Amino acid sequence: MSKKRDPVFDIARSLAIVLIVGFWHSFNYTTSGMPEWYYKFVRMIVQSSMGGLVLISGYFLGKQFIKNYNELFAFYIRRIKRFWVLFCVASLLLYASTTIMGYDWYKGIGNFVMSLFGLTCFIPPMPDTLWFMNMMMLFYILTPAIKCVCKSHGVVISIILFLLLIIANHFNHADIRVLIYFPVYVIGLFLPEKIIEIAKGKETVLLCASFLLLQFYYWAVDSSDWSVVSMIAGIIFLFSLSSLLAHNSVCVTIGNRVSYASMCMYFFHRHIYSAFAILASFLIGVPKLPAWFLIFFVLPVIYFISVVIQRYYDNCVAKLEKLKVL
Repeated sequence: MSKKRDPVFDIARSLAIVLIVGFWHSFNYTTSGMPEWYYKFVRMIVQSSMGGLVLISGYFLGKQFIKNYNELFAFYIRRIKRFWVLFCVASLLLYASTTIMGYDWYKGIGNFVMSLFGLTCFIPPMPDTLWFMNMMMLFYILTPAIKCVCKSHGVVISIILFLLLIIANHFNHADIRVLIYFPVYVIGLFLPEKIIEIAKGKETVLLCASFLLLQFYYWAVDSSDWSVVSMIAGIIFLFSLSSLLAHNSVCVTIGNRVSYASMCMYFFHRHIYSAFAILASFLIGVPKLPAWFLIFFVLPVIYFISVVIQRYYDNCVAKLEKLKVL
């Protein structure tokens, strides 16, 4: 790799995906009861984790400006190769489970097709779980319009797009989560690298301040609400913690490896959880498993399968690029 990776982002992405996949979505498959306070707290942290993933995506895409049609074309081709093909595979498998096994992932073929292009953000419902990727698809489509040659124009365009999203939400009852995460994505697009470097020297202060703010919102505000302030505090907490962990070589190694598999972990974890649930229903008569089994056994299985899928896909893309097919 030509450019050294920043371990802070790898660790932040890893923590976020483990919280979402391992602790949040596993609730649907566990026999273990969860206390209400634990459920609410994890929900608040997971919302911040999703915000962190959105910010990271915006931050790295924000390093480039789209100056001409060739760069515009190249931008979309990279997104298709990196994101869209695997997204389509994951979506197709979920749609197959909807059709064959009667699961409620999609509301028909039209809903499925629209979800592949992010249109369900405006024509609900968005599918469970993959709604996040539907939303990111929309953000990627809009990015070239925002990252034009002039930064000030990009800010103005971002505001205009946000107002259009509000109008779409008002008239068509579009998904409110798009309005919540779009400003976070735009912040990532325009976040100066200097601010990241300054923040790295203040990890402990930021960690404590954001933790206190999270506590305030947990006790003073109903955490089931989408609190933008608590989400921002959670994002700061996530990156501050990641910056501290980046001083440890073991954490850096684990973060790098989990980060590599993180996209496939999100794409395919429902399929793997469902497979274990079906197996459990055959063996013990109940499609549920203990929380400890899901976290300490199924989650590592999700990681290893995701690594295999990502490596196989990367090898296929590399071969096609070598043959100048892509």
